[in-house]
Amino acid sequence: MENKNVLAVSNLSVSYKKKVHVLNNISFEIERGEILGLVGESGCGKSTLAKAILGMIKHESGEIRYNALSQGKGICPQMVFQDPYGSLNPVKKVGWILEEPLKLKGGFTKTQRRGRVSRMLDKVGLDSVFADRYPSQLSGGQRQRVALAGALMLEPELLIADEPVSALDVTIQAQIIELLLKLHKDMNLSVLFISHDLRVVYQICDRVMIMRKGEIVETGNVQDIYFTPKHEYTRTLLDAAGIERTIEACQEKAPLLRLE
Repeated sequence: MENKNVLAVSNLSVSYKKKVHVLNNISFEIERGEILGLVGESGCGKSTLAKAILGMIKHESGEIRYNALSQGKGICPQMVFQDPYGSLNPVKKVGWILEEPLKLKGGFTKTQRRGRVSRMLDKVGLDSVFADRYPSQLSGGQRQRVALAGALMLEPELLIADEPVSALDVTIQAQIIELLLKLHKDMNLSVLFISHDLRVVYQICDRVMIMRKGEIVETGNVQDIYFTPKHEYTRTLLDAAGIERTIEACQEKAPLLRLE
């Protein structure tokens, strides 16, 4: 029987230097094809959770279980970071950056690698000529498109997007959100979307988790969390974002960008 969850995290705790608790007893699942939002103020542990899932930092206790459907589709989740310029090698051209995951995995000829690079650039809305450019020659939005392409080169089933639009201006934010939704649909991606922006989360997520001081204080579908929040901290975040807790008001101020 197929496991409906692409990721299951159970009782996860992370401490720095075994003294400061950053994450405390975190448990949640991400279903296949779902976009799950993770919201909380700066410093609450959102990025630490992402790094723990990816194995970039060790967790003190608990379990992280990634359920890939196929060994041929990305063995582990991939991540898109907040700053696309900082996440791209500045001395390498885009083509080299995108080929590298394929080289590391192995099993691809040079022709196959370059063909996949060209197809992925097209998928993220960039012409193949961008393969011969350096990150410094790209705009912020173009860099984030390249970062998305790089994360998806091995066709992972789970993408972790850590504040992927917060460093971009509003117009480019909308373009990248629309692209992310299209990739989600076309590639049947599951996405953990990390943000402090409640309006963006409302636009694209199916469910949302609210994090405070390393703990998940409330989880639910977007409609329930936004319009009938149960935890006081959730209500405080919504009020601070200026979001009125009626469906009509929220949709008027933050129209949905979902692609049909």
